[in-house]
Amino acid sequence: MIRYTTQTPFTNSERQLVEKIESCVCSQLNVEATNIKKKNLTTNVTLARGLIFYILHKEFSFSIGLIANLYNRSVRNVFWHNDKITHYLKQTTYKALYLSIIKDIQKQ
Repeated sequence: MIRYTTQTPFTNSERQLVEKIESCVCSQLNVEATNIKKKNLTTNVTLARGLIFYILHKEFSFSIGLIANLYNRSVRNVFWHNDKITHYLKQTTYKALYLSIIKDIQKQ
């Protein structure tokens, strides 16, 4: 498995944004934020991780490589999560969850 290894400068505002997104997603799904960076494969943790990756990439234009680097994942893994969430968002339940998370992020 190839890992993205280039270190990208990461500003304090970007770090705060990532923490805010993690907090909002984890609170909605009852997941501890510490589990996101671990290799935990339970359903809620995997869904939370995928939503975080998707929001960072689609809503805030973080590159796939940067997300992979931040979470110690392969680029392929981040693509997989984004594809999975794109598919899930076609269902109204997941779409409502996603919109609720986006509203929470905007409130903070």
